[in-house]
Amino acid sequence: MRARNLIAASIAAAVLLSALPAAGGAAEEPLRLMRRPDIQNGTIVFSYQNDLWSVPETGGLARRLTVHPGVEDFPKFSPDGTRIAFTGDYNERRDALFVIPADGGDPLQLTWHMDSAEPVEWTVDGANIVFRSRRESFVTFFEQFFTVPAGGGMPVDMGIGKGSFASFSPDGARLAFNRHPGRFWWWKRYKGSQNQDVWIYDLAGGSYEKLTDYEGNDSWPMWTPKGIYFVSDRNGGVRNIYHLDPGTKAVRQVTSYGDHDVTWPSMDAGGAKIVCERDARPF
Repeated sequence: MRARNLIAASIAAAVLLSALPAAGGAAEEPLRLMRRPDIQNGTIVFSYQNDLWSVPETGGLARRLTVHPGVEDFPKFSPDGTRIAFTGDYNERRDALFVIPADGGDPLQLTWHMDSAEPVEWTVDGANIVFRSRRESFVTFFEQFFTVPAGGGMPVDMGIGKGSFASFSPDGARLAFNRHPGRFWWWKRYKGSQNQDVWIYDLAGGSYEKLTDYEGNDSWPMWTPKGIYFVSDRNGGVRNIYHLDPGTKAVRQVTSYGDHDVTWPSMDAGGAKIVCERDARPF
């Protein structure tokens, strides 16, 4: 898959300036600090000024989906694109898990624990949301994966142990994930005991397989029918997107940015497009 077909088109700065509040400075200065985008069915959802917004991937008028004094963040589309999971500060709970219709509406609260619940992925059938939390960790430094029904119900520990970022295989039978916590993703050129590698967990067999062993961070795995994409700074110290063949473990570089890092990538359900942050904007 060629890079220009992989990465979703950048949101046009001029379009967003007409839709979002000015960030200060000259009128022609591009808006920044749009965070954690996700993409589905030609639409990008992202967090800006602690609310959720959506915009067509080709550009257009950005639409505000939430209006609340607290923080709404980490939006993740359902596989069919009709719902969005996110964290929100409602009902005296910080970073609880919620779901809303993709066009906006009343949020449905799914978690009530005092610890945070950040959505990681939806199950391939759209019935459940996978979230990461420290609620039952033996050390609060580590996070674990839980699932909760998208319509409401009790969260269930997935039994994987430590985990931070993850993506299901197309058939939903396996999970590509990072075991170590995501708290060090922003440490440029980090090489230490908490560096992230890409692992696979077999949901039926309960077995683990380590796919990468780079001494730095291999983060945000995204599993597609053509392999696993992830982010690494293994070439030149700048984070770019790479492709990994789960069978051969062969790695090839997909993007070649030499200045600003790629961070917080997210893939559509079909594995055709990836949207990510770069230079404090969605790409």
